[in-house]
Amino acid sequence: MEQKKTYRKAALFLLGGKEKLNRALLINEGLSLYEVAILSLYSVGAKFTHVFDIEDIDNHVHYVSRDEFLEELYENMVDYESVSLGDTYKKGLRNIVLTYDHGENYQFKLELEEEIRESDTFSSGICLEANGKGIIEDHKEELLAYFDKELKEETIKSLGLTEYMAPIDLDKFNEDLTKALPKIKRKLSRWIGEE
Repeated sequence: MEQKKTYRKAALFLLGGKEKLNRALLINEGLSLYEVAILSLYSVGAKFTHVFDIEDIDNHVHYVSRDEFLEELYENMVDYESVSLGDTYKKGLRNIVLTYDHGENYQFKLELEEEIRESDTFSSGICLEANGKGIIEDHKEELLAYFDKELKEETIKSLGLTEYMAPIDLDKFNEDLTKALPKIKRKLSRWIGEE
């Protein structure tokens, strides 16, 4: 019989668009913060064509890859593949900012909650609630303008935003989320030349 895993409840939302783009997640506490970032960003539509990093905003620690570009940006850094969600939560991690695409500067806040659950039916995590289809790569300004109802109809159509706030089929969404982590980790390891 497979041992039950512990999952931490978390709220994920786009800074500047909290009401329009958000997720309620259960995340496996055994995942590295690298894997938490992948799972979280995938849940909001990231295609992983840009660099991302994690900041513990309460303890002023940046969790980043070993990428030299990022090493020049921050003083207090930890490799995000070397620490687990459960261990960092025990050390005080509660509020994370995920930055994706430093040009567009998509920033998401991940608020870790006290609630935990045990399960043996899913591996990396699941989405309990979802609002908004996700980010639009290289079009953050347009997405925020859409949220503020300041985008022209032809632009809404060209960016595929006409059904943006339609209800999300969580069963299908979670099926995709379950398959995503190993697939994206393989893609990223090829991208940075680790394979």
